[in-house]
Amino acid sequence: MAYTELTVWTRGIIMDKEGRDIVNSVAAAARLEGKSAQAMENYVDNPDRTNAPTRKYCRISDDEIENALT
Repeated sequence: MAYTELTVWTRGIIMDKEGRDIVNSVAAAARLEGKSAQAMENYVDNPDRTNAPTRKYCRISDDEIENALT
């Protein structure tokens, strides 16, 4: 299955919410177009530490995305 993946890098508590809002908004827009979408997070370090790198992901596909972990 082919899908498009968006990765948003943010910095700890300073930009954590903004990164989450970006991937959630992109996923919601894709769902409105009838596509399958998932938004998820992956912390590189403790996100409460100021400026620790964090990652947010959004996957978009025309077909249903079966597994969120792959």
